[in-house]
Amino acid sequence: MVCVWDFRHQFKISSILRFASVARFNDHAHHGMLETSGYEAAPMIKLEVIKDTASGWNLHLITQNFKFTPEDIDQPVDKPEGHAHVYVDGERISRIYGPWFHLTGLTPGPHTIRVFLDANDYSEFVFNGVPIDAIADVVEE
Repeated sequence: MVCVWDFRHQFKISSILRFASVARFNDHAHHGMLETSGYEAAPMIKLEVIKDTASGWNLHLITQNFKFTPEDIDQPVDKPEGHAHVYVDGERISRIYGPWFHLTGLTPGPHTIRVFLDANDYSEFVFNGVPIDAIADVVEE
């Protein structure tokens, strides 16, 4: 099973996908937002969720106009660089410093996976006030 979503278009491949709401999950909203509508090219993200044949799910974050920079965490923001946060069913699971992440430990049943792009100072990248994120629904067997 492969699920793909980006913040401008929906693609459906063997799964039901839905648009993300503007509301931010749980604990991350207090870090603030970084508006990108004035950037020459705003960051974008697509999320592919691929069932791993051994266990869990492989998340592939496909970004445009964004660079993962784990070496610059906690540094001032002057360009669309940083990391991502992955949430499952509204709970933050991990910080991600690259385009691939292996997700395990899901209980059987439906789950919503949501990934947000964040700046090195932990600000959330937004475009016209809407989080730059990707979302996919999966069913763990």
